[in-house]
Amino acid sequence: MSDPVDAGGAQLRFQVFESTGDMLYRVMEEKFCEQYGLECRGVRIGAGPAGIQALLGESLEVSFITTDAAIRAINGGAPVRIVHGIGDRVPFYLVARRGLERPNAGEGFPAIMQDFEGKRIGVTGRGAGTELIGRLLLREAGMSEDDVTFVAVGGPPTAYGSLAANQIDAAVMVPPLAEICDRSDVCETVLNLPTEDGIESINALDGTGIVALMSQDYIEKNPEVVKAFLAAVQDAGTWMQDPANFGEYYAIAQENITLRIPHADEILREALQRQLQISDVQVRPAAVEAYIDMLYDMGLITEKRPVDQIISDKALTP
Repeated sequence: MSDPVDAGGAQLRFQVFESTGDMLYRVMEEKFCEQYGLECRGVRIGAGPAGIQALLGESLEVSFITTDAAIRAINGGAPVRIVHGIGDRVPFYLVARRGLERPNAGEGFPAIMQDFEGKRIGVTGRGAGTELIGRLLLREAGMSEDDVTFVAVGGPPTAYGSLAANQIDAAVMVPPLAEICDRSDVCETVLNLPTEDGIESINALDGTGIVALMSQDYIEKNPEVVKAFLAAVQDAGTWMQDPANFGEYYAIAQENITLRIPHADEILREALQRQLQISDVQVRPAAVEAYIDMLYDMGLITEKRPVDQIISDKALTP
């Protein structure tokens, strides 16, 4: 970034899910907001589309969402723009309830998707990126989205509760649900999408998987606040990647992510390490174009808007 700027004590409210994906902002809040003249505060909103609504209703300044969901919202007329990246790969996991009959469990993708026909699949929210990626997995497996029932269950803690109560059979979910499932008798990981290299449609999206949004009106009216915010984001992203800071990073996570389950500390530590492997604050236009192509091919958008109508000209890019 250029020389430090001062936002003059401006309030900056950012969306959180109680997920390790929030940690960029939690670090920013703890260590960098004050030095850039920002008063930062997390607001818990359980799904990306609801975050966009909060942006437009001026009860948030920053929301974050999967790149595909951001593009759909903008194509649908939402006056928001991408301002920075959060992760460079699709950050979700497909988990299944233990005891669910899965005859194709040992067959790998795409055969394993057949086991979810007629089942209830939990997602953070209807229309959220988790649902869109679930639909993409079904499509690549030769199935229809109508072959399953998507159910909004919120973030990892409530998704885990829904699995335990047999309210859903599986979930496409943000971390740390996979880490929770793999240490419990409730559920297990079926697909680890951040590291999965055998799903062509998912791998094609590598580069910018999760993005942050601000309203176009706010960006235009508050250039110094936006500049200060992006400076704080970049500093937080750099700080997180330094192994010497992991102990403090973990302590910040403990203050903000509550896991009332066995092995909570181990689960959180593992999830944080996985998050660091895919964290990236830069937005890569080529990856955004790949998402546009995918959405158009799926019939989820009816036009391919230019990337400069999706990404703000103030965004952090390579």
